Amino acid sequence: FGRLPHLENLRLSGLNSVEYMEEDEDDAPVMGEAISEVAPLFPSLEDLTLTYMPKLKGWRRDSRNTKGSARPPPFPRLKHLWLNNVGFEVIPDEFRGLSSLRTLQIHACERLKEIPEW
Repeated sequence: FGRLPHLENLRLSGLNSVEYMEEDEDDAPVMGEAISEVAPLFPSLEDLTLTYMPKLKGWRRDSRNTKGSARPPPFPRLKHLWLNNVGFEVIPDEFRGLSSLRTLQIHACERLKEIPEW
């Protein structure tokens, strides 16, 4: 799902039963493999809106131990992130360290326990 290299805007809304957007990939690089061979998650995405997804726990469900994983950082061009009525208890790792982020809006995320250091 995240391998749409030219997608710039993504809006997902009303996915009431979705807990994770994708499963962990078996072909993700591990230490010692060439990271340059794997594209980052949504490499051109600039605007991401997630609304009315009350059961959402995270972006990727880890199906295996990812210790030693060397994935490239996701969303390298993300500028605008809007979370509205999303079920996160913590902000997923995929949304941390977004160096291009200009706008962050979090609204009605009642389960969110803390906002992490960015």
